[in-house]
Amino acid sequence: MDPNLFLTLSAALLGLVFGSFFNVCIDRGAEGRSIVRPRSACDACGTTLGPLELVPVLSWLCLRGRCARCGTKVSVRYPASEILVAALFALVVFTFGAAIAERINLIKDTFVKPHSQQFSCRSDFVPHKAALFLLYHQTGIPSRPNFPEKAKM
Repeated sequence: MDPNLFLTLSAALLGLVFGSFFNVCIDRGAEGRSIVRPRSACDACGTTLGPLELVPVLSWLCLRGRCARCGTKVSVRYPASEILVAALFALVVFTFGAAIAERINLIKDTFVKPHSQQFSCRSDFVPHKAALFLLYHQTGIPSRPNFPEKAKM
C-alpha cells in the first residue's frame, strides 16, 4: 500500500474520532454539562449508548439514523460533521504530506473554523478565547504581537 494513501486514510479515521468528540463538546458545552460524564445517551429515551452505537458514522448508518431502543430519529448533523472533520484531516495530509501535517495543527483547522460557528448557533456563546488559545499556542503564532514602541519625542 502506498504510504501516502495509508497516512491519508489514517488521518480520515482520526478525523472521524475527533469529529465525534467535537459533537459531544458542542452538545454538552451548549448545555453547560461535563464532556466526560455521564456516558452518551439517547436524547429521547435516555438509554445509555453501547460501544457499537458510538462508532462514528458507521453506527448511524447501521441503525438507519434512529435510536436502537426507542426508534427516535437521530439528526443527520452528527455524521455530517464527523465526515466533514474526517475530510478536512484527510485533505490536509493528502495535500501537504505527513511532514507538514505534523506542523499544521489539525485541531485548529477543524475545530476553530467550522465548529465554533456550529457551537455559536446552538447557544449564544462563541468560544473566542478558546479559539484564540488553540490558534496561538498550537501554531507557534505569538499570543502578543510585537508592536514597535512609541517614538519618544
